[in-house]
Amino acid sequence: MLQDYKYTNKFQEKQHRINNGENPEKVSIDIENRWKLGNEKLWDNYNIDSLIDTDEKYNYNYILYKRIKTYRYNVEMIKMITDHHFC
Repeated sequence: MLQDYKYTNKFQEKQHRINNGENPEKVSIDIENRWKLGNEKLWDNYNIDSLIDTDEKYNYNYILYKRIKTYRYNVEMIKMITDHHFC
């Protein structure tokens, strides 16, 4: 089952995780890697609709949402072509 993204944006996630005692450097690296262009695969365990399920989240996360959605579509198309289901 995919997990929901419960934070409004990456800044809120970073603050929350550090306030809960996680190592600030490790949190920063984890978050920056996940949000970096080209690392859409790092969101594979997330329900991407949860990135935009409120107006505030939509305003912050829409571009990331579209990148992940496009990535997932492309992965599915490659699977279809590779599995010879697409001619």
